[in-house]
Amino acid sequence: MGHETPKIRLRTSSTTTADRISLAFGRFTSLSAASGVLLVGVAAVAMVWANSAWAESYVGLFQKLHLNVKLGGFGWDAPLLLWINDLLMAVFFFMVGLEIKREVLFGELSSMKRASLPLIAATTGVGWGCTAGGYRRRRTSRSRWG
Repeated sequence: MGHETPKIRLRTSSTTTADRISLAFGRFTSLSAASGVLLVGVAAVAMVWANSAWAESYVGLFQKLHLNVKLGGFGWDAPLLLWINDLLMAVFFFMVGLEIKREVLFGELSSMKRASLPLIAATTGVGWGCTAGGYRRRRTSRSRWG
């Protein structure tokens, strides 16, 4: 019956606040659900901010804050709203496409039997969306093009 030596943790003054924050951030980002937790938190803050007394500052942030990037002769100056719509949404859908490709090649959608239900659901969703849009367009204006 051996005795284990107790582990003693000494707090030294060499551990700074920055070190503790860095360690906590490292632990948080190592979690697989960290991006989801961060996304839900930021979405909650945005909803509260957009529906509060400071809603004008929320809208102003996206419409009045201009970001300018120049690389040689190429430059793009646009409000934050356009950066999100044009750049971040393109990156998002690119990542979604890569994830779908991975699932089709190696994952849950690699056999037709496993992929049939999601394929039917996606096709039905697109079909209903087109039907509803066409119906709405028909009811609102018949002479839109002319």
